[in-house]
Amino acid sequence: MSGVNSTSTLFVAAGLFLGLELFALLLYQWRNRRGIAPLPLLANAGAGGCLLLAAWLSSIQGSMLLLSASLGAAFLFHVLDHASRWRS
Repeated sequence: MSGVNSTSTLFVAAGLFLGLELFALLLYQWRNRRGIAPLPLLANAGAGGCLLLAAWLSSIQGSMLLLSASLGAAFLFHVLDHASRWRS
């Protein structure tokens, strides 16, 4: 495959796997009313997806602005994840 970067292919595959896993877990929770609650799951997946994007941007020496924005978004998703799981 000329012109296809193996690193980019790896990150696309990881992103697709993350999306598939998220879909499967949400479907399981919706059907069975068991499992991880949707808000913490989406927050956790959002943080993971943003970190995956940041790793990809770093590997291709992408824009520092986009890299910083993806890390900032990952932090916000992480805070949301913790806030949704917090017990008083």
